[in-house]
Amino acid sequence: MTDLSFVAIDFETANAHRTSPCSVGLTKVSQGQVVDSYYSLINPEEFFDAYNTQIHGIHEDDITTAPTMAELYPRLLSFIGGLPLVAHNASFDMSVLRLTLDKYRLPYPEVNYFCSYILAKKLLTLSSYRLDQVASYYHIAFHHHQASEDALVCAEIVKNMMQEFQLDSLDQMQRTINYRPGHLHKHSYAPFSSVARRLQAVGHNNS
Repeated sequence: MTDLSFVAIDFETANAHRTSPCSVGLTKVSQGQVVDSYYSLINPEEFFDAYNTQIHGIHEDDITTAPTMAELYPRLLSFIGGLPLVAHNASFDMSVLRLTLDKYRLPYPEVNYFCSYILAKKLLTLSSYRLDQVASYYHIAFHHHQASEDALVCAEIVKNMMQEFQLDSLDQMQRTINYRPGHLHKHSYAPFSSVARRLQAVGHNNS
């Protein structure tokens, strides 16, 4: 039985600021199977840029009764339940999470996280590793830039990569590409990065 259990997460933002999430989608995978999903609009308490609205279709009028991140956060923590997080281009989604929690002076969740973009780039040979391109490689159809669908597709991509390369867990996958998981801890974090890069950083700090 596979040990593949995680929560895929995706944010859409109201503007270019990473403190402006206006929607979040989560998909839970347990023992290699999608078992639950969650979606919510978010009131970012910031302005909406027309460019962002054109991408994801969310308008300021849509979020007037939506919870703020501070109000929604307990529900997100409950859904995640300490499982590892996975995002496609995790540097973006994790920075949205961190900076928005900083904005409301809330602690980070205690979780490891992984980047499906980097995993795909290290394991597959494609012309592009964008979410829609990797989804196309695995014949997964979806509506891009809707947080709920992006999270589900992220989860399905990870499942497909695990099957293609006969891997049983995220830990096994990250060891295969010589990476270490990112980690969130209260008010600090470590990025999802190569072992070599981290060793270089340690060597530089000790020099």
